[in-house]
Amino acid sequence: MKVKIAYTVDDNQVPNEVAKFLTDVKQQLHENGEEINKIIYKLRNVSEISDLNYCLENLHIVRTNLTDADLKLADCVDIVGSYGTYLVGNNEEQESIVDTVENNDEGEAKNDNIDENE
Repeated sequence: MKVKIAYTVDDNQVPNEVAKFLTDVKQQLHENGEEINKIIYKLRNVSEISDLNYCLENLHIVRTNLTDADLKLADCVDIVGSYGTYLVGNNEEQESIVDTVENNDEGEAKNDNIDENE
């Protein structure tokens, strides 16, 4: 049974964490590629029924591993998408704060001009 786990990192560490996940997936895919090469070799050189049994068992293992890798990639997609949404929202929030500060500064400048003219 698969379960999701969660942990907290600083927002600037999200890309590094996703990169670590992707490095793990890359390694897992590489290892599965090596196993597929062994299966291909066995299939091309079948000498006994045990060769076919090896192929069947290991094909199942590779498929299971690829499913695991796909789940990890899906998690990465979710994390990167959420992080992008966070950055856009955070950027809009910062722009809003800057606009508010600039508008307040302009208002104060107008008020200063009014005071000077009186």
